[in-house]
Amino acid sequence: MQARGFWTLSDVSDDELQSGLKVLLRAGSCTEAHIVAHLAEVDARRLHLLGAPSLFQYCLNELGFSESEAWYRICAARAGRKFPLVFELLGQRELHLTAIALLSNT
Repeated sequence: MQARGFWTLSDVSDDELQSGLKVLLRAGSCTEAHIVAHLAEVDARRLHLLGAPSLFQYCLNELGFSESEAWYRICAARAGRKFPLVFELLGQRELHLTAIALLSNT
């Protein structure tokens, strides 16, 4: 007997599939906001300097982010420290990382 993976969704109804997707998106946004808030606190405490010369390098080497993931999240973390509403809006999917980065670099 073969184990069933979470990606095997052929027996899920259309309604369950769509509602499940929305639940996952909300949870993912909340998680993203928490990650960015934690990154903001690491930056504020300068903890990244214990193992890396910059927050960017810390994100790449310690957290395994790609360069673009690191850049967008650092922009969001620093914007969130200045304007805490950013974290809330990110968690509610009312603002996304790209928009935060564009607004914070203007």
